[in-house]
Amino acid sequence: MSEVRDVRVSYRTPSGRVGQLTIALRRGDVQVEEPSVRQVLRPASGELLRSNTFTLTVSGAGQRVTRLTADGAGAGHGVASASGVPSDAPRAGQDYTRILAAYYPGASLERLY
Repeated sequence: MSEVRDVRVSYRTPSGRVGQLTIALRRGDVQVEEPSVRQVLRPASGELLRSNTFTLTVSGAGQRVTRLTADGAGAGHGVASASGVPSDAPRAGQDYTRILAAYYPGASLERLY
């Protein structure tokens, strides 16, 4: 196994998500493309990162990475967050149109098919 000398975000998508990582090894660089980014940066617990919206902090870069921290800035599919929607919203008579209107005032829905 080769020593990891550095890890850096080499490309972000237009929405700010990590699209590519560069991992610098002793024998050359390796590029990791999305969707594999979240799998490569698994914590010791083995869980996947919740999102590829994160910043990296690297300690010991240049000779050998001693610590790598990924600070998340989201957890989801990148379109919208429904974390503020109560789980009983449908039972309370709130259908998806009312919930979406609350999160996206002024937006309109239209059937495309």
